[in-house]
Amino acid sequence: MGEKALLKTCPDAVILRPSLVFGAGDGFFNRFASMAVLAPGLPLVGGGGNLVQAVYVGDGAAAVIAPLTMPSAKGQIFELGGPQVMSFRQVMAYILKGINRKRMLLPIPHPVMALAATALSVLPNPPVTRDQLKLLKFDNVVGKGAKTLEDLGIAPTPVDLIVPSYLERYQPGGRFA
Repeated sequence: MGEKALLKTCPDAVILRPSLVFGAGDGFFNRFASMAVLAPGLPLVGGGGNLVQAVYVGDGAAAVIAPLTMPSAKGQIFELGGPQVMSFRQVMAYILKGINRKRMLLPIPHPVMALAATALSVLPNPPVTRDQLKLLKFDNVVGKGAKTLEDLGIAPTPVDLIVPSYLERYQPGGRFA
C-alpha cells in the first residue's frame, strides 16, 4: 500500500526492494559467525527451509545510483538479490564452513523463537528481534518476472566473492575466535 501511495504521489519514484544485504560489517553473516564462536549450535528458525537471495551492499549502492541516469527506471520497482538462492539451513552451513567450525544446526519452531526474542529484547543488542523473526517466516528472494539488478545494468556479486574475506576473523586463531 505504501509503494502504491508513493507512486501515485510521485510517479517518477524508483522503488528498490533489497533482499538480505551482506558486506564486511553486516549484521547477518557476522552475527551468526560470532554466535558460532561461542555457542554449541546455531538456530534454524522454523526449521531453516526459508530461502534468501542475499545482495551485496555494493550492488545495492549501485542500484540507488543507477536510476539517476536511466529515464526508463522512473516509476519502476526493482527487486535486488544476488545470483544465489540459499535456504537458511544452507547459509548456516556456509558460515560454519567459512569459519572452520563444527556446530549443531538446531531446528527451532517460530513460536519458541518468538518467546526467546521477547525475553532477549531487554538486551541492548539482542541476538534476534521479533521483527527479524517475522521476516524469517517468508522467503526473501526476487520474484518471478520482477525487474532486477540486471535491469539496472548491474551484475550481482556472488556471496563467495565477498563473505569469505570477512569470515576469516572468526576462524580458530582469528581476531574474534
